[in-house]
Amino acid sequence: MLDLKEDSPLMMLRQFAVHFDADLQEGLGAASMSLSNKRGEGIIKLYELFPGLTAWVYDIEFNEDFIIDMTFAKDKPYYFGYPLEGVQYQKFPNDKEYQTINQGQNFIIVSEPGTKSEFKIPSGKLFKCCYLIINPKRFQDSTANLKTQLQVDLNDIFQDISEKRPYRYFGDVDVRTGLFVEIIVKNNRTDLVGRLLTEGAVLNICLLYTSDAADERSSV
Repeated sequence: MLDLKEDSPLMMLRQFAVHFDADLQEGLGAASMSLSNKRGEGIIKLYELFPGLTAWVYDIEFNEDFIIDMTFAKDKPYYFGYPLEGVQYQKFPNDKEYQTINQGQNFIIVSEPGTKSEFKIPSGKLFKCCYLIINPKRFQDSTANLKTQLQVDLNDIFQDISEKRPYRYFGDVDVRTGLFVEIIVKNNRTDLVGRLLTEGAVLNICLLYTSDAADERSSV
């Protein structure tokens, strides 16, 4: 089990690398952890598209169940995710059993500072997944031009979730999101072209999340 302290995505990836005794490469706005030992085989990578928004990508197979016991920090990041291949399990401390996040299913997880959430990725199965990690404060303070409309689109989601702690949302199986997640998972480039490919796919994923959230509010 990895006792993970929530931090910036890069700091969390460093905790992963130490836990797995894996190679970690860091670049400008990107990092990747390569695992090739008795613990498993594959890669975990991240791209910081602009301050407050990071894509965290799994393309990996573990040789034993990988359990993360995460302690949430005060910044209250939002975790938007989508398993492209494989499943993941999650539970809050009050849950008696794990909740299943199925392949092809959108999900959102947020919790209160100081509380915990447990995640499990089963062994012996390739796991491909993309998380969008959004730090609301850094995101709102960012001056990046490309995020202006995205900020507007996500504000409603932030407002809806702000009073609900802990928060967990599992959507329906959605092949539309999978098309963009596949672009991110398969992208191994860390140059400008790779960054633009990831950025375009992430913006489309966020658009799908915001449109689904709007549909959910209108149906209430």
